[in-house]
Amino acid sequence: MAVIVNPRNLTAGPGELYRGRVGAPEPDDEEINLELDQTTVAAEWEGMGATNDGITLNIAVEYFTLEVDQAIDTVERRATSRDVSVATNLAELTLENLMTSQNGGQVTTGPGYEAYEPDTGRAATQPDYFALILECFGPQSQRRRCIIRRTLNTADVSTSYSKDGQALYPVEFHGHFVSNTIAPYRIVQESITSS
Repeated sequence: MAVIVNPRNLTAGPGELYRGRVGAPEPDDEEINLELDQTTVAAEWEGMGATNDGITLNIAVEYFTLEVDQAIDTVERRATSRDVSVATNLAELTLENLMTSQNGGQVTTGPGYEAYEPDTGRAATQPDYFALILECFGPQSQRRRCIIRRTLNTADVSTSYSKDGQALYPVEFHGHFVSNTIAPYRIVQESITSS
């Protein structure tokens, strides 16, 4: 039997990133048809602005193999770790995005200025985790919402300022354990209509 290709299940298009505090109320599943800023919990989430070179969602699971002398094939596998991550380049070089890329610190304001300072002393060893929502497209151009409930950036933030290149904050946000009853991430999408 030949593979039947359904072009409506292919997808492309930019995503958008939002940050919130760990435990922030998440949009109701029934609100999947709304832009995040139109949901009942919009005030709990802040857009991170434009990105450059796409946004990559990666879910990596590592396994070890169970083997026996009597079989040459791997008998079974057991999961040993799972890592969900979102990688991109933040194109808007705000101090808030810098603070997020540094997993904490403080942004202060005064008359005519803003300033960022990283955490110091013992506080610097305890990063500020946050929640992340990736809004993107699923099959049939339906809205898909990926919620990572406890994350932080693990990438080095190296920003180049040059006359022939755009300055960016490269980030790689990794998800972390939340609890035995709360999954580290959730992906919700609009129902796909039949055609």
